[in-house]
Amino acid sequence: MTILIELNQFRKPGLGGSRFTRALEYARAKNSSSHPIISWIEAAGINKPTLIFDMSVIRERMLWLAALTKSFSATPLLAVKSCTDNAFLHVANNYLGGFDVSNLTEYLALPADLQDRLVSVTSPAALENQDSFRGKGNELIITVDSQLQLDRHLAQAQPSEYLLRVQGSSLLEAAKPADPAYYPITRFGFTVDEVVRLLKAPWMKNNLPVGFQVHHGSEANKLSTYKTIIQGLARLAGLLEHSANYINLGGGWHCLSQQEFSDVLCDARKYFPEPCSILLEPGRWFAKSAGFAVGSIVNISRAGEIVRCTLDLSAKSHLRWSNPRLLHMFEPQHERKCVVQFYGPSCYESDLIGKYYLPYSTDVLKDSGLSYGKKVVFSNVSTYSREWNTSFNGVPLADVEWINI
Repeated sequence: MTILIELNQFRKPGLGGSRFTRALEYARAKNSSSHPIISWIEAAGINKPTLIFDMSVIRERMLWLAALTKSFSATPLLAVKSCTDNAFLHVANNYLGGFDVSNLTEYLALPADLQDRLVSVTSPAALENQDSFRGKGNELIITVDSQLQLDRHLAQAQPSEYLLRVQGSSLLEAAKPADPAYYPITRFGFTVDEVVRLLKAPWMKNNLPVGFQVHHGSEANKLSTYKTIIQGLARLAGLLEHSANYINLGGGWHCLSQQEFSDVLCDARKYFPEPCSILLEPGRWFAKSAGFAVGSIVNISRAGEIVRCTLDLSAKSHLRWSNPRLLHMFEPQHERKCVVQFYGPSCYESDLIGKYYLPYSTDVLKDSGLSYGKKVVFSNVSTYSREWNTSFNGVPLADVEWINI
């Protein structure tokens, strides 16, 4: 009986073996012989590079987050840059409190009726004609992240309420090096010192922000990262002449567990009691465990004990901002392991999808079933890959399928 194993990429000597062993033991314990996505791909007759997203999983995650945030009177927003597919945006509009956009193009992509929804605009460019972001009946909150943006915002005839964007790296400065999410440089937002000077400036007395926004874009964000950010924002909020109306914790949530989501919101409510509105902007998190990619082997070569498989699926064209895991069927008696690298079909040397340990007994190609034309399936594919999906070096766009398993 064949069983399914989900293999993470290995990055350092010594780690791959332990990951392989844990994955092997987990697969045997589950005694799983297939995965719904494998059956769907076979039934659908997929024969081109394809990105696949299970909308039922996305809907379930949105429902869960909507229920959790309701218990804390918080508002979940969808970071629109993470996916602009119409079906995805309409599901988000059904379950979430609104959207985070960066420009008018993203706003115009949203559903036509945004009554009772909030739109948060955080843009690298100074915004003109902010009324354009109210055309669908939504509430609007603007975030500014530079002195120029602030000056231009306040110079408008009727400036909307606004938030000051604070650099996550500045708030986390005291936590380094203990917090692996810390990084020292960002081009977005004000430092803590700059915010303090702004809030103490006499000319700001009648132009104060209604709160703060932080987006810390690390791939290593964890519970303590958000707790440190919240405590730093609370200190800044103490400089306002009024209680903060909004605290926006931004995105970067995809490494947190459900319990950690709850813990962050509990901590936020401790420092910012109602009626302060707590906002959060997950993007990648909504499709976690919902995204897959499939390609076919178009070339195989060996380099010593390493096997290299080239697919018609490209890392650079089709899988940007994803960390693909290999879904692989194998015989449970296989105990040895071999490094197999999967590359895209472009002439770019670094078009590497990933490298994995594959189990085998005598010959890895024969025992793993790797051969010309063989379909290879990956999980852990982000909706950002759908947004970046592109053609390069004659490699066509990947097809995109939205399904319900």
